[in-house]
Amino acid sequence: MSVRERKKRQIEERADLVLDVARHLFIERGFHGVTMDRIAKACEYSKGTIYGHFPNKEEVVVALASRAVQRTHQLFERAARFSGRSRERMCALGESYASFVQNEPEDFRFWLMLRPDALRDKISSERQEAFLTGEQACMSIVDGVVRDALAEGDLVLQPDQTAGDIGFGLWSLSFGAYSLADSNDFVHGLTGSGVFPSVRRHGHALMDGYGWQPLFAQWDYASTYARIEAEVFTHD
Repeated sequence: MSVRERKKRQIEERADLVLDVARHLFIERGFHGVTMDRIAKACEYSKGTIYGHFPNKEEVVVALASRAVQRTHQLFERAARFSGRSRERMCALGESYASFVQNEPEDFRFWLMLRPDALRDKISSERQEAFLTGEQACMSIVDGVVRDALAEGDLVLQPDQTAGDIGFGLWSLSFGAYSLADSNDFVHGLTGSGVFPSVRRHGHALMDGYGWQPLFAQWDYASTYARIEAEVFTHD
C-alpha cells in the first residue's frame, strides 16, 4: 500500500469514527442538542480535525442519511433478486423497506431530517448530490422491477402512465406512511392492525389498481411473504 493510499484510508476511517460518535449523540440528544464542539469532545479530536471532515453539523446529518440510503440500497439489491413473479419481487422490496424502518428507525430518522429547506441550505452541493444519487439508485431498482413487469406482460401501462409513475406511487406510499408514523403517534391508532400491515394492504390495492398481475385475490401472497422472510432475510 502506498503512502497516499494509506493516508486516504486513515482519513476515511477517521471520518467514519466521527460519524459513529455523532450518530449516538444525535440519537441521545436530538438535532438541536448536538454541536460540533460536543462531537469533537466526544471523539477526542480537535475542532480543527472535525471541521476538516465536516464544516457543520448539517453536513454530518446528510452523511448519516447517506449511510441510511446505502443500507436501503443493499437491502433492495438483495430483495430484487428474489425468485418469483415481478409483483412478488416488488413485495420483497416493500418488505425490505419495512424491515429497514422497523429495525433501524434511528437511521431512517436521519433520512427524514433532510426534509426542511433550512437544513438543506447549509449542506454543500456535493454532499446533497451524493445523497440524491443514493436515493436515485434505490429508485432505479424499484423502476427496474416495474420494467420487468412490463416486459413479462404482468403490467400494462395506461396512456397517461410511465414506469416511473408506478414506482413513484409505491415509493411515496411507503415513505409517506412511515414518515407520518415516525412523527405522529396518533397515526398508529388510525390503522386497524398497525402501520406496516396497512402499508402492505394499501400497496396491494394500488398494484391491483394498476392491473399488476397476479391480482391479490388470485394469488397466495401469504406464501409469497413466507418465502420472502425465509429467502431474503435469513442472513440479517
